[in-house]
Amino acid sequence: MYLLLHTGIDLLASAFALIPALLLLNHVQFRNLRLTGLYLLFSLYLSALWLVTGLPTILSHTFEPTFYLLPILGMADDVRNSILNCILFLPLGFLLPLIWTKYRKWGVTVLFGFFLSLAVELMQIFTYRLTDVNDLITNTAGTALGFLLARPLLSKKQGHPVSHAFPVVAVTACAMFFVQTLVSGLLWKLIP
Repeated sequence: MYLLLHTGIDLLASAFALIPALLLLNHVQFRNLRLTGLYLLFSLYLSALWLVTGLPTILSHTFEPTFYLLPILGMADDVRNSILNCILFLPLGFLLPLIWTKYRKWGVTVLFGFFLSLAVELMQIFTYRLTDVNDLITNTAGTALGFLLARPLLSKKQGHPVSHAFPVVAVTACAMFFVQTLVSGLLWKLIP
């Protein structure tokens, strides 16, 4: 129960940071409130990914590199972790092609998932977490599976401009690194 409450508070703190930032981007660049709602959904997914993987923030970072670089060998010992890593990146492979036309190609989506997973694993060098090549493999597999699940839903109509992807990801990363921890701390003080 505590884990659900903690995750809920942290995601609420993320939303407090992301909603005004995305509304400002909507006013300046997107000019489409429905589209901004889709971007908010994607941003909240990225926020949850940030929280679950324990990525560093302005208040919590350290340099404690721990690596596991033997591919495949450790997966059999921790099947549960491998499945959870696939599930963690499944929404990425599902949402990318539904939102942006550029990601309606399997290879482009899987490559994005690979590089996002690589970024997560490299950022974990600045946390207490293990940087694991098997996580990179299973996260990428989850992205691929998400794409396959989204494929039947893809229409021929034009998606949204991929030029919007960078500001959405950048705003999310800045909100998570600089603001989310501070807002989360304030919210926790309000809970009796």
